[in-house]
Amino acid sequence: MNRRALLASLPAVALAACTTTSGTATLDVASIVTYSQAVVSAAQATVTAPSVVTLLGSKLPAVQRALAEAQAALSSLEAATGGTATLNTASAQALVTSLLSNAQTALTAVQGVVPQLPASVSTQVGNYIAAAQAAIPLLQVAAKLPTH
Repeated sequence: MNRRALLASLPAVALAACTTTSGTATLDVASIVTYSQAVVSAAQATVTAPSVVTLLGSKLPAVQRALAEAQAALSSLEAATGGTATLNTASAQALVTSLLSNAQTALTAVQGVVPQLPASVSTQVGNYIAAAQAAIPLLQVAAKLPTH
């Protein structure tokens, strides 16, 4: 499977991992993590091919470390969510509020992996996470404001 076909299939994986009932949508994070970890494992296997090792040269350890960190981040996300994420779809306001809550959980999970990244990357990623975490409370307040 080529990269474009793989990326094109990701929305289908997410939808297949989603169940809905009246006013609630539940996302099976564990299934999404399993599929994502399979992709990372395939990439890890690919970088061990002799031609790829030659192509990557001195960048091979950085690529291997990034793939290992991706695996760790996925495991952290699954652990933080308990394997599921529930969205309240009863109203637009409830949906936005539950999306923000799940985003906060995901950011917290990823934040735990940031210190293990190379310093050149961890600072930038940490800044993005901090900015997103600072914006979430503002968006939560905005979601609760009455609309006219």
